[in-house]
Amino acid sequence: MKRTLLILAFLFPAFPAGAASVGLTVDAGAAPTPISPLTYGANQDVGVTLPFYRQGGNRLTGYNWENNASSAGMDWYNSSDWFMLAAEGIPQDGNQQPATVLTKFHLDNRALGAESVVTLQMGGYVAADGTFGTVTVPEPNPTYWKAVVDDKGSPLSLVPDKTDNQVYMDEEMNYLIHTLGDSSHNGIKYYLLDNEPDIWSGTHPLIHPSPVGYAELAARSVTLANTITRMDPGAQVFGPVSYGWSGYVNLQGASDAASFNNPYNNNANGVGFLNYYLAQMQAASNTAGHRLLHYLDLHWYSEVYASNGVSQVRITGSDNNQAMAIARMQAPRSLWDPTYIEGSWVASNLPNYPGPVTLIPRLQDAVNTYYPGTKLSFTEWNYGGEGDVSGGIAHADALGIFGKYGVAACQWQTNAPATYLTAAYSLYLNYDGAGSKFGDLSLPATSSSVSLVSTYASRSDSSPNKLWVVALNRDY
Repeated sequence: MKRTLLILAFLFPAFPAGAASVGLTVDAGAAPTPISPLTYGANQDVGVTLPFYRQGGNRLTGYNWENNASSAGMDWYNSSDWFMLAAEGIPQDGNQQPATVLTKFHLDNRALGAESVVTLQMGGYVAADGTFGTVTVPEPNPTYWKAVVDDKGSPLSLVPDKTDNQVYMDEEMNYLIHTLGDSSHNGIKYYLLDNEPDIWSGTHPLIHPSPVGYAELAARSVTLANTITRMDPGAQVFGPVSYGWSGYVNLQGASDAASFNNPYNNNANGVGFLNYYLAQMQAASNTAGHRLLHYLDLHWYSEVYASNGVSQVRITGSDNNQAMAIARMQAPRSLWDPTYIEGSWVASNLPNYPGPVTLIPRLQDAVNTYYPGTKLSFTEWNYGGEGDVSGGIAHADALGIFGKYGVAACQWQTNAPATYLTAAYSLYLNYDGAGSKFGDLSLPATSSSVSLVSTYASRSDSSPNKLWVVALNRDY
């Protein structure tokens, strides 16, 4: 059978004369694994039309769907305002329909042929109104805050009562389903259980002043997940939307972490809280008679540091000198590579430290042990340098890894311009400028020197005579 080999090279700079050769091996006859279109998501426009977009972040924790007000929390002086309307290009004239921020987001995505993942509120309170600006009074003051209730317990209305001091999640979903359709009829399919609850007390000290605990977060997650799946049985739930490594390990030092040391915090995978969380969601799903958690959802901003010539800084910034570029290009190996030990405090705090982070296999172990069948997602991730070739290589590498392992992901841009971030996505979604894409079935591909070159391969049932190969050169 004739086959066309498409090598999508992303080699900067070219290998100099005398450089060592690197062998790439692709098993074209192996049984492939599907690459999810949800792999190629983002939280913003990346210059390429994507199949998946997320509406999330700190603003969504304090979002009031009834009137579209939101609280910025510590991102901006605990301001309760209409920022989210402005961000979606919606006039702030007081005539908006409920949940306009969400419905416009999804309709815009649908026009692109893209799926949406949106955030529902779980922190206990949301902004009461968007006219206050900076707020200093904490919950439960009803002038400034409306209590979040998952199930109304009375007939749902498409015209929410804005005077009852409460907002209801089942009423919000009822409105979204009525306005957009359910998950099987062009509506929203994916829902996030709030945003970064492990640091609510830091990001939203007026909404949730005390640090959240294991038992509290599990209980809130179970209740909201039950509401979501009751209102739309086809919808899929993402949680716990943890902010980072310390959240995975012990929920940012939660006060009740010690109560769950056996067996969850002592498991060899080192992610004690996630073990506990998965076990609780599994037990609750058994009680409910259906799955309550579809994606173990986390945020991953590399903690690797390198010298910018003055001090040690994280690679997620915009510094692009040689040391920073080298560290950045190697950093995605922590997602899988058992031979790579990154330069970070995470590597120094593993159960067998210092050691390889091997994040995805570590998380797969947690899933397989405590809630088999749960998928993985990173709805925020970043390697910095979006305007530098090193950032392009790092982000393209991560996209290849996510596709290989079946991970859903949404990149969060931290630097502009994002020229090379666009290039990384184009490599998989529009490599010739005419809409040609990397295949949707991953094949085993290996490099003889992972520190120098990484490679990803794919095919597609729709083009059985083609084989796609991406090769990334990270030799500075």
